[in-house]
Amino acid sequence: MKKLLFAFVLISTTCFSQEFTYKKVISQGHTLKMKGKISVSDSIISIYTNDMPAIFKVEKTLEANFVKQYKALQVSADTEIRITLSNPEKPSKLNPRSLLMETKNSFSNDIVTLLYLLD
Repeated sequence: MKKLLFAFVLISTTCFSQEFTYKKVISQGHTLKMKGKISVSDSIISIYTNDMPAIFKVEKTLEANFVKQYKALQVSADTEIRITLSNPEKPSKLNPRSLLMETKNSFSNDIVTLLYLLD
């Protein structure tokens, strides 16, 4: 039974996920040229840089028009990670396809932002 459940979760995650690539990341006002890919589903977000994955279990907190917002689960007690996917039907320079990852440390109140400009 556990094998069947695991297979269902694996298939639904891969079948119902969106794949994106990126070449630029903006971090704290600095533009970095990096290549990678991002896979987004309703329960897992994977960010690959140099074939090294960062995998986040997430829950969807908001879905409106072309914007989806997620909250990462199972992170440390003093850290909160919010991920916002903007996927317009017709992306433009003023409205690009992007993924914003905000990490907040509640102890120091520091917020680190990473904006992935998606292809």
